[in-house]
Amino acid sequence: MNPQRMVGLVTALIFVVAFLVLLWVATRQPEVTPPVAAPAPPAPSPVAVPREAPELGAMQRRALPAPEGARPQQPPPHAPAAQLGAEQWRDYNTAIHDIVVQARTECLRPYAQQAGLGKVEVILDAVLWDGRVVDFGIRGLQDVPDHVLDCVADLAWSTPIPEHDIPGELRLQRAIPVDGG
Repeated sequence: MNPQRMVGLVTALIFVVAFLVLLWVATRQPEVTPPVAAPAPPAPSPVAVPREAPELGAMQRRALPAPEGARPQQPPPHAPAAQLGAEQWRDYNTAIHDIVVQARTECLRPYAQQAGLGKVEVILDAVLWDGRVVDFGIRGLQDVPDHVLDCVADLAWSTPIPEHDIPGELRLQRAIPVDGG
């Protein structure tokens, strides 16, 4: 047998063996490992002790009192959101910004300094229904004295808020950083 023929036979034999190995790997069933059993949940305690719901504390919303006889109609639950244009957003945001600046300067900063609260953040929100303000609220201070709430309420309710004939509900919130130090 000549050497060239011998190399050709060995090469063909290597290809056949490689093909058989690939065929065996492809058709082989994968080994199934048994699933690891999850640990059983702990047994419930024989006596269930009801927990009290956590209180919201400083983050609980407090409605700002409306002036006498000026409580507009509240939006119904699950009211549709109002669809605003750019100018309407600007009008409402400018008005709320004016309230925030005044409330920080005239009501919140003096109280925070007097109480020694340091830096705090208060959130003022306004609820609008059909383009008109129906409610103001405040969050972020615990045990706010009534005179501070009244001060912020007077500013909020007396600041002119534009009215647009837009059906639906709109909620505007603004954070008010207050340096009481």
